[in-house]
Amino acid sequence: MAQEQVDETKKTEDAAADAVKSEEPAGKRKVSRKDLPSVGYLLAHGDPATAHLPKTWGQIWGFPLVVAIVFFISLLTFHYAPHHKSTRRGFKLPKAPVKIPVDPSSLKKDKEL
Repeated sequence: MAQEQVDETKKTEDAAADAVKSEEPAGKRKVSRKDLPSVGYLLAHGDPATAHLPKTWGQIWGFPLVVAIVFFISLLTFHYAPHHKSTRRGFKLPKAPVKIPVDPSSLKKDKEL
């Protein structure tokens, strides 16, 4: 008997839900979105969906090791590169014209004040 009452209430709830659905336009359906954490939380704590997963050896040792190897290869390549054979000699600032004071005694007077 209790089971029958539960079934009847379920049917009435389903009928009420169907009535609400029929009132909505056919082309538009309300989509429920799950709450997403803020960007600050994600940056500080990471993705909560993958927080329970353990880190792999690639994340612990592999990625930092690959970055270090690439850095040292580029460092050695730049260090031993034949820079003297380069067609470009580098950037040099243009020389500013030198201003020579007309009267050197005027400089002494300014310093004394």
